[in-house]
Amino acid sequence: MKLLVIQDNQLRRTVRAAGGRLAIGSDPSCDVHLPDPKLLKHQASLALDETGNWWLEVQDPSVPTCLNRAVQKARAQLKHADEIEIGPFALRFYLDPAATAEERRTQRVQKLEKQLKDTLPLDTIIRKDDDRLTLPAIAVTQTADLLAELRRYASVGDLLLPVLNRLIHDFNGSKAWMGIRKPNAREFDWVLGSKGGTQPCKRPSYSQMFESRCLCGRQHLCAPHVPVAGIASAMAAPLVGRDRDVLGMVYVETASGGTRYDDDAFMRFSAVAQIVATRVHDLLISISEHEAETVSTELELARALQSSLTVDALPEVAGLQAAAYRLAGADTCSDYYDIVATRTKKVLAVVAKVEADPLTRLRYLGELRAAFRYAALYQEAPHTFLRALNWLLLNNAGNSIHLMIAEVDPSNGLVQFCIAGRRVHTGRISPNGDGELIPLAGAPPVGADRGAVYELREMTLEEGQALLIVTDGAKTTLNRDGAALGIGGAEEAVCDGLGDTPAHVLRDFAADLADYVDGGAHPEDLTVALVRRD
Repeated sequence: MKLLVIQDNQLRRTVRAAGGRLAIGSDPSCDVHLPDPKLLKHQASLALDETGNWWLEVQDPSVPTCLNRAVQKARAQLKHADEIEIGPFALRFYLDPAATAEERRTQRVQKLEKQLKDTLPLDTIIRKDDDRLTLPAIAVTQTADLLAELRRYASVGDLLLPVLNRLIHDFNGSKAWMGIRKPNAREFDWVLGSKGGTQPCKRPSYSQMFESRCLCGRQHLCAPHVPVAGIASAMAAPLVGRDRDVLGMVYVETASGGTRYDDDAFMRFSAVAQIVATRVHDLLISISEHEAETVSTELELARALQSSLTVDALPEVAGLQAAAYRLAGADTCSDYYDIVATRTKKVLAVVAKVEADPLTRLRYLGELRAAFRYAALYQEAPHTFLRALNWLLLNNAGNSIHLMIAEVDPSNGLVQFCIAGRRVHTGRISPNGDGELIPLAGAPPVGADRGAVYELREMTLEEGQALLIVTDGAKTTLNRDGAALGIGGAEEAVCDGLGDTPAHVLRDFAADLADYVDGGAHPEDLTVALVRRD
């Protein structure tokens, strides 16, 4: 398999692989490193299955990942010559050997057909976004009036129809259309077509001919003669914000027998597009600021609830010592831990990472604590607790909980545990500092799968050994050089302090962690829990 990494129409890198899994993201450790801070550290991955097929797997859909211009939410099979779009990068996927002779011929024919279909009329006028505009005095006055009019609208949605009606009126159009997207987005967040007045219409099909050039090439286009039945002439222009981000495009066309656009009309149309883009940019800034305030408030509420649910003092059970520590994430609040003593003098511990929208996260934190305390009171086995919790929280919205729950018997060191999902890890640490991470079982997170099966697993703690539980917030905890602490790094840091009580071990761990992230980043919660058998 060969992957071409293209940016700004230039080949930046070629990646070859015969199998396995390739990580894609802005993290320098990724196999396919995309150096753009606006992208996620682990955006997506490519994986080869047992049957020899390659798959694109989206790790986080919050930043769009497109396959052949279609936004992907989860998993999609790749074919030869597919193109993956992530931010400003295009990743072209080629199988090796590429294809059969017949397949290559078919692909060439299809490519030529697409080129012919997408070819603009020969007399199309094309301008770059930074070209100077020459306007008559009356046009300057009209654009100034338009800017003043657009200031009346407090939202992006409100200004769509007035702008489209202005285009239809000023350029004798039969239809006009506009699409606007938030910065760094692939899909349009606001779209509207109009025939004038309050008559909406579907997107004019010919506008799609201009989309790639407007959005990717920042080209202003005027087709004086459109060779399509029902259309006489058409114009399109990108909406470029103050920071040079392309925020969308506008389009206008005339019906057969109508106005044929010339260079003067094209100049005025480009000026209108610039005026509209300026106002759209300001409105999107306001939206962004409002969303940031909302996120900040939601984070404060989640932190307050998380703090109220955190135990003040861990239980004292003969033969066992327990301690837990959580580093609060700067951007998200997701972790929960609890350790209680049961009536049979055992210790029941849970460490969880909640993946949900802000409001659901608050509910999940509360329901998780209630369900866990109920299980401890009635001495439910870990796998029974997970089955009940999965039934309680089952949903189709993508909300879930990754967790590890363990019951530790101090009399014989038996640990019975279950792991749900892949974001909470566990291991056993010896008094001499040797660590042993337990492989994840592959069970789905709680709430994600109706038919989930949670296996009850066992291990034994000898005297002096400790049970370690850590969330994968360690993977996004970075030092000033951008190096991730990782699960192994957290385990090693804990092992360095063994020989002391768990409380003192985690106190030292917290101090070392503070030094590690000084000048770095810790966007999400990192939780570490220790239960040692004395």
